Amino acid sequence: MHRFLSYLRPLQPGKLFHGHFMLVDIEGETRFDLHFRDVSRNEAFSLALVPASRGGAFFLRAGHINVCLSGKLDDQAEKLIRAIGRLIEKNTASLSEDELETLFRQPDTNPFVGVEVSKRVEILLGTECPSNCLFCTERPILCEQRFDTDLRATLERCRELGFEQVEFGGLEPTTREDLPQLIQYARELGFVSVHLISNAFRLGDERYMESLFKAGLSVLILSIHGMTEETETALTRTEGLFEKKQKALETARKLLGTREEQSKNQRYFRTNTVLTKLNLSEIPGLVRDLLARESSLVLLNYPWINGRAKENFLQVVPDYQETIEALMPIRSLFFDSETPVTAVNLPLCVGHFFSVPKMDAKQIVETAKVGQQNLPLVHAHLDPSFRYGALCNSCKRRQECPGVPDLVLHHYGEVGLKPFIS
Repeated sequence: MHRFLSYLRPLQPGKLFHGHFMLVDIEGETRFDLHFRDVSRNEAFSLALVPASRGGAFFLRAGHINVCLSGKLDDQAEKLIRAIGRLIEKNTASLSEDELETLFRQPDTNPFVGVEVSKRVEILLGTECPSNCLFCTERPILCEQRFDTDLRATLERCRELGFEQVEFGGLEPTTREDLPQLIQYARELGFVSVHLISNAFRLGDERYMESLFKAGLSVLILSIHGMTEETETALTRTEGLFEKKQKALETARKLLGTREEQSKNQRYFRTNTVLTKLNLSEIPGLVRDLLARESSLVLLNYPWINGRAKENFLQVVPDYQETIEALMPIRSLFFDSETPVTAVNLPLCVGHFFSVPKMDAKQIVETAKVGQQNLPLVHAHLDPSFRYGALCNSCKRRQECPGVPDLVLHHYGEVGLKPFIS
């Protein structure tokens, strides 16, 4: 019997579960992939179970485990996920948190051992967005909440669970008139840090930006995707947005000051850029420009293969070799302790070119540069399907890596993958 099944009693391979689901197989080391078949419809479902301490985008959190879905969400898949969640919460094996963690084999190599990272929760606020980004992964139907009921209760529950940092995101949060009140309430509950990610629609207004920081905002994250108006407009499909983002950058620099002043006052602004086929050629210039504007962290994201990024895959998503070549002109910046730049959502064998740790433990916590933190509890993303390519079989660090999105392997093969062989 697989060692993990002791935690999922009475789930057993080959036996029906929750009426008409059958566990076909279970595999994995640093996470567990459960493969089910719905015998009533002869359809397959795969769920990934990951320790909550390792973060990642997920559909449901049960106890100390995140439950991720690989594939399309429908009513039957959701029933299966929630049934597994209830089973985990029952903990029929009565395993402690430490005993549960030992079921997942920890990687031998961890550059952040001893770093205590604050527990972070992401809550989706927006119910609308004036932008129309080619790569958007948000789902408006899952973001509809009212401050006087759900959001207040959600924030309270997150504090009860011990979360210390909250990030407000989802579509465009600044469309909510109650945003300052939400930030203030989070602070009153005891969240030590409140972050906001925005497309900058209202943030060129200095008085509005100041009202958010006065309410208790700690970190403002501006989504900046193009060095030129042409590129920004092509990616966001929104006329005039480039000018608003430029104004927001100017306002943030004026209001918050240099990186040194931001650190002193504990009020920061950062930038987030999605790496796409349309903007790769501009990335070196854009990164240098954002650093010159005193962004306290320039975060470069390889796309999540979901939502519109999935629909527009060949138009939006670059292969890994293209990504490496685009970032090589600024590779030295990733190794310079004075330039806060990092790239995420890349396989280890690609990302290690650009994500060598260069901060002490306090700075790592402060800038959230590690992927080890407790990521979304309330999140609309579903994990894309990950798997390993043939080259991954020879990689010495395979157990530490979640693999490669299925669509990347399907369209691009193993281009750019460089497995660790020693």
